[in-house]
Amino acid sequence: MIAPKFRIVKDVIKILLVDDDEDDYFLTGELLKDIPQQRYQIEWASSYERAVEKIQESKYDVYLIDYRLGHITGIDLINYIVALGDRTPFIILTGKGDVQIDIEAGKLGAADYLVKGEIDSSKLERSIRYAVQRTEASEALRSSERKFRSLFEQSRDSIFIIEKNGTILDVNRSMARLFGYQEQEFREMELGQLFYKRSAWENFLETIGRHGSVSDNEVEMKKKDGQIIYCLLSASSQYDHEGNATHYQGILHDITERKQAEILSRRNEKLDLTGRVARMIAHEVRNPLTNVNLAINQLRNDTEADAESREFYFDVIRRNCERINILISQLMNSTLPEFLQLKEHPLSDILDESVRLAQDRITLNEITVVKEYTDQPCNVLLDAEKIKIALLNIIINAIEAMPPKTGVLKLETSQARGKAYIIVTDNGKGIGKSEIKKLFEPFYSGKPGGSGLGLTGAQNIIHNHNGTIEVSSEPGKGTAFVIGFDLAGDQS
Repeated sequence: MIAPKFRIVKDVIKILLVDDDEDDYFLTGELLKDIPQQRYQIEWASSYERAVEKIQESKYDVYLIDYRLGHITGIDLINYIVALGDRTPFIILTGKGDVQIDIEAGKLGAADYLVKGEIDSSKLERSIRYAVQRTEASEALRSSERKFRSLFEQSRDSIFIIEKNGTILDVNRSMARLFGYQEQEFREMELGQLFYKRSAWENFLETIGRHGSVSDNEVEMKKKDGQIIYCLLSASSQYDHEGNATHYQGILHDITERKQAEILSRRNEKLDLTGRVARMIAHEVRNPLTNVNLAINQLRNDTEADAESREFYFDVIRRNCERINILISQLMNSTLPEFLQLKEHPLSDILDESVRLAQDRITLNEITVVKEYTDQPCNVLLDAEKIKIALLNIIINAIEAMPPKTGVLKLETSQARGKAYIIVTDNGKGIGKSEIKKLFEPFYSGKPGGSGLGLTGAQNIIHNHNGTIEVSSEPGKGTAFVIGFDLAGDQS
C-alpha cells in the first residue's frame, strides 16, 4: 500500500475506540500501525459503561464509536458526550451502510461516518486527521470569538452591530449604560431611533452604503430619558466570502463633555471679546467727548467771549462730534452684512487694481512688489469694488508693517479643489500668536493712530462673499494673509 501524504496534526493522537467486539479493536490498531509519520495511542472501551468512565478522564483527541453496543446504541453515548459539553470529535463506525444512521450522526455533530468493511488505513487516517483539524480550527475560532467578546464587552466606547436596514443585532454594556436601555430593548430597535435628527441617520445609511464606512462623524443622539448627547460615530461594512455587505458594525465615542466645554469656551470668548470691544469703543469715544465737554464748559464760563472765540469752541464741538460719528459708522460698516453686486472677475485683475490703489504708499516707502500668479484660470463671482477695499486694507497693513526700502510685498494667486486663493506676504516685523487672535477685532490696532477697523471690515467683506481669510506670522520674519474664494463655474 502507498502511504498517504498528510500534515502531522500532533505528535501523538490519543484515540478511544468504543466497540463491543475485541477483533475490531485489534484490526483498528493494525490499521493505525500502517500509517507512517503519525503516532497513535489507542485505548478500548468494550461497553457503554466503560466508555463513560474513560470519557470522564478527558484525555482523548478523538472517539471512534461503534453504532451497535449491545442493547445500547452509539447514539446514546453520543447524546451523553454532547450533554457533558465534551467537544472531542467523534466518528461513527457501523457494520453496514445506513443513510438514516449517517443523517442522525450528522445532526448530533459527528465528524465522520465509516463502514467497517470498507475501512482501510488511508480512509481511517484521513477521517481522524480531518476530525482533529476541524476541532482545532473550531476551538481557535471559539477562542478568537471569546477574545473579541471580551474586548467587545470591556470597551469603554459604545459598540454596536446592526443589519443593513438599521435593526440592532448586538450592543455592548457600555452602549447600554450610555443610552439607558437594557440590552434586550436594543434588539427590538433600529439604530436610527437613537439619532436626534432623522436626516443625520439617513445620511449615515447613504454614506456607509455608498463608501462602505464612515469615520468620526459628529452626530447628536438621544438617550432613553430624552437627553441629547454628542458622539463621534465610526462604522464599517462587514462582508461575506463573495464580497457582499451583510451588516454594519461601529463605535460611538461620547464627546458630550468635550462639546459642552467647547461651547462654554466659545461663550466665554464672545463675552471676553464683547468686553474688549466695549472698552475699546469707550476709549476711542472718550477723547472726543472730553473735548466736547471742555468746549461747552468754556462757553458756559466765558460769558464775555467774542464771536471769534465762540466760533472756535463751536468748531471744536463740531469736529469731535464728527469724529464720534465716523467711529460709529466705521464700526457699523465693519460688522454689518452688505448688499453685493456679484459679477465674474479674474482674481489677478482685482488684485492688480488693488495694488494700483496703494501705489503711492508703495512708492513712498520704496517697497518691492513681487507677483507670482498662476497660469490657471481663477475667475470668481465678486463685488469688485468691495473686494478691492478689503484687499487694499490688507495690502496697506502689509506695507505699514515693513521697513522702508527693504520691504518686499509678495502677491500670489493659485487654485486647488474648486477654490481660488490670494496670498499676500510681507517681510515685516511679524505678529505674535496672542496678537493674531485679536487681529480682526474692532478697534484693535498694533499701529499708533490706527482705528483698528480696517482688517475687521476686510474680514467682513470676505465672509460676505462666503470666502475665507487666514493669517500666519512669525515675529521678525513677516506675515502672510491667505484669502480663499469658490471658483466660478467648473474651472478645476
